[in-house]
Amino acid sequence: MPSMRPERDYNDANVCVNKTEQEQVTVKSDFFKIAKFPNVLGCIDCTHIKIQSPGGDDAELFRNRKSYMSINMQTISSPNLLITDIVARWPGSTHDSTIYQNSRRYERFERGDYQGSYLLGDSGYPLKSHLLTPYLNPATVGQQRYNTAHIKTRNVVERQYGVLKRRFPVLALGLRLKLQNAINVILACCILHNICIIRQEPEPVNDGVIPNLEHLIQAGQIPLPPLINNDPVYGYQRSQITNYFESMN
Repeated sequence: MPSMRPERDYNDANVCVNKTEQEQVTVKSDFFKIAKFPNVLGCIDCTHIKIQSPGGDDAELFRNRKSYMSINMQTISSPNLLITDIVARWPGSTHDSTIYQNSRRYERFERGDYQGSYLLGDSGYPLKSHLLTPYLNPATVGQQRYNTAHIKTRNVVERQYGVLKRRFPVLALGLRLKLQNAINVILACCILHNICIIRQEPEPVNDGVIPNLEHLIQAGQIPLPPLINNDPVYGYQRSQITNYFESMN
């Protein structure tokens, strides 16, 4: 059985973006068009893919907060729903923030590979200088505008999961495969999703063949209690963006 700590991430496949500086400029510009949130390089979130019990002594690690067995998959989305980063190895009980802080993309942000760029995540992620989260209790006009723009912009990753699971309903229904084969199927679906995005395939619709598909898609999104980090170093970048929204007419 594979180790509970991923041996590798699946990062920056040849169908992904954000490899070159010009691609990053384009992505930031496209994100800005959504709600005027500056310098966003991606929106991050996790979703649960139902699996059968992998067996063994560590099987219960795969049982998530909704009591079914799953792989907690993390992706980063571009503005056009392209998956620019995938981590799909962690058991369903693993917190989203743990997955991110053990990923290669986190390492690259921490060592300064993406200076002046941000990821947007929900309040289940820790506030970092490069990872901006919403205010839990916005008190000023600037904070309210920040949150509104944050929600509108980050919505792309939620839409990405909906499109991905409608296009490949097996990711919503669940995989009855050996663990490593299940991981390979998840990665293959993500690669095919990117090919569809690049080739501008129309977004799939729920035609009713799977009557409870939308419920199954939503079941994969498991909210986590908010993380609170009051470190002023991490709060500085968010405060700067908040001041920018405060000054908007």
